[in-house]
Amino acid sequence: MRNRNYFWGTRKQKKIGLSFLNALNLLSKEDAYIIFYNCAGNGLYARTNTHSELGLTRKQYYTRTQQLSDLGLIEKKGDRYIHTFRASEILKMLKKGLANYEAVYGSLGNLSKEEFNRTIAQHEQIEKFLKL
Repeated sequence: MRNRNYFWGTRKQKKIGLSFLNALNLLSKEDAYIIFYNCAGNGLYARTNTHSELGLTRKQYYTRTQQLSDLGLIEKKGDRYIHTFRASEILKMLKKGLANYEAVYGSLGNLSKEEFNRTIAQHEQIEKFLKL
């Protein structure tokens, strides 16, 4: 029988992985992404009408702001919500992932459909092998 820690990683790795997946899951929601995006740079002012400026309901705004804060992606500094260090690290990982995706799949645009499917199948086989 396979050692479970070998396959799933240490508890710390699992916690980090789940945290990252939770962050991605939350950022896949449009209202959370709008808030997260607007927190970049100078931050998002925390005013009573901010939700309407973003085109969100009060419930959407306060729910997603709380969820982003709970995951450690944004924090309130004075009168603004700003990105945390964790948010900047997740953004770096996403950019790196997108660059890798474009490197693998971006160059596949000039292949025929059969060649494209064969390349994707080979890539999936490699991924399965690496997970063993």
